[in-house]
Amino acid sequence: YIRIYALNTFIRLTLFLPIRIIIQTSKIKGVNDDFNDIKKLRQPVHMRL
Repeated sequence: YIRIYALNTFIRLTLFLPIRIIIQTSKIKGVNDDFNDIKKLRQPVHMRL
């Protein structure tokens, strides 16, 4: 039972961590888009990165 639990936690980590990273990056891109809408005259922040 302990091995099955370890496998389940490992699968959850491998599946959910990339999803969380993708959600965080998408949120950051959305914030950058809002920032670009506010200040259109300056260079976008994500263009420098």
